[in-house]
Amino acid sequence: LEKNKEVTEDFINTGIIIDDIPKEFNNWYGVLSSKEGGLGWLMWGDTEYTLSLELLKNLPTNIYSPAILDLYSSLLLSRAKSPETKEKKINKKSLNSINEELIKYQYFDEKVRLMIELGLNKKIKLLEESIPLEVRNFLFERRLRDIRFNNIDIYYICENIQNKLKEEENKNFSRKLLISCNIANKKNSSALLALDLLENDMKEEDYFFKVARNLIENERPVDISFKNMELPINLILSLNNKEQAKEAFKLFPLKLDRLIYKMKLYEIDDQIESLERLVNVGLYDKEDLKDEYEMYLESIPPQLLENNDLVKDNSVRIRSYLFQKAMQSSEEVERARNLNLLWEKAKDAGIEKAISYISSEIVSSIQPESKLNWFTLTASKNLLFSNKTENAKRWLFYGKINTSERASLDPNFCKALITLYLKDRDIYLENKNLPEINFLLEILFNDINIDKKSLEKLMISLKAIGVDIRNNLWQSFIFNNATKKEKKINKEIINLQSLYFHLDYSLQKRNKAEVAIISIILLSDYLENENYQSLFNALEALREVDLEIYAREIAFEINSNFLR
Repeated sequence: LEKNKEVTEDFINTGIIIDDIPKEFNNWYGVLSSKEGGLGWLMWGDTEYTLSLELLKNLPTNIYSPAILDLYSSLLLSRAKSPETKEKKINKKSLNSINEELIKYQYFDEKVRLMIELGLNKKIKLLEESIPLEVRNFLFERRLRDIRFNNIDIYYICENIQNKLKEEENKNFSRKLLISCNIANKKNSSALLALDLLENDMKEEDYFFKVARNLIENERPVDISFKNMELPINLILSLNNKEQAKEAFKLFPLKLDRLIYKMKLYEIDDQIESLERLVNVGLYDKEDLKDEYEMYLESIPPQLLENNDLVKDNSVRIRSYLFQKAMQSSEEVERARNLNLLWEKAKDAGIEKAISYISSEIVSSIQPESKLNWFTLTASKNLLFSNKTENAKRWLFYGKINTSERASLDPNFCKALITLYLKDRDIYLENKNLPEINFLLEILFNDINIDKKSLEKLMISLKAIGVDIRNNLWQSFIFNNATKKEKKINKEIINLQSLYFHLDYSLQKRNKAEVAIISIILLSDYLENENYQSLFNALEALREVDLEIYAREIAFEINSNFLR
């Protein structure tokens, strides 16, 4: 009844009669209703089934953005009606039972694959729990395991390889996986015993035996190559050595970070550095990092920490120590100094968002006052990073200041006001004395110290989320970019143009799922090639289909370096 009520409320104005949601398995099931952040029961609109799968298969997975990953999660976990299946494309009567099963679960399989590729492994459990209980045990225990094995979910493979050994199919390959996992986890005795047994049973030469013995028996293996073995095995074996692992995972560095942290590989410093990067992109929770910092510091003698050069050093040890000092400082000025130094370290290490997430409560405990004016912009920036918008305003608008006058004198304050608007569309409703966006842009545009490329990117983002940029500013931007050389080859330009046309069609149909997918592809193109047209079209499209919250968060992330 609750599901029916939700669907009816979503589409009460459409004049469409919504049938009961079927109780049997539907591979388009998800856990998020529209009220919980899902894209809606009819998010696929008139998208045809085969096209929907094709779009999902072409989604990029090398995106390391918390806001884009949030959009991915909403898309993949939304409770939604299946796209239309055209009889001429899929004639169910002509299909044999095997093909029926294949088609029936294609979308579910594709969602799991994407989650593995994106590092959203924790979300797979939510997806599994959306499956009705009466079919979950029968179908999904083995099916889900096979999907994760086939898509090389290495941590899952090593945790569940014993169950795979119970199956006769490809048993020798499964035994190789077990040996590889033991080697990666430095369980050399178990690995050697399993290797001896496998050699005895196979009674034939296999390159795997040479490599495995080399890794087990030599502290520094030499003259080995993983290229002659199956992909899961060579990736797992590479984990035995940190440098080899970096080379093997150079195209998926966050996958390696996840394995280092989850499998407790290498040194404790390596594990926490990996967790810092995972929290920074939104794949792990800030509480995980807080806990790790605390446990790490407990294992280090205090004198070792006090003797370190806090200014020159930038290690896990120093960052965790500065976090602890900021948290324990009784004096607010001292707390602010420690936070400021910690944030500088975080920026240099490329984990600014992660440290902002874990330190937001400490900042919120400090009261703005005149002797902390030097801390105002830094505090507000990090509060914005961690979505503490109201607290950021408290710092920015502390005291009886004339915001227009201060913006005219201080470009950094000017930048802070604009980035605040990216986070809060209603800021002008709450504070009518704020200087208008174009006034702020004019100030920055005429400042010789402002990086014009960053300013142009900011203007593109603002226009995409609905800000009316003055003609003189916009024309200056167009003129500056008119003579830039096109870096893309013709084929890529044609492919992008077809995406732009498809996006226009999806917008006309108000097809949220297609708009979200094409926008993600275009954002990936922007991040890789700095293509402003892709950035603009993606953000504008998200805004136009009521996904403005994602457009603003993505715009904030893309422009966050502008706020220094």
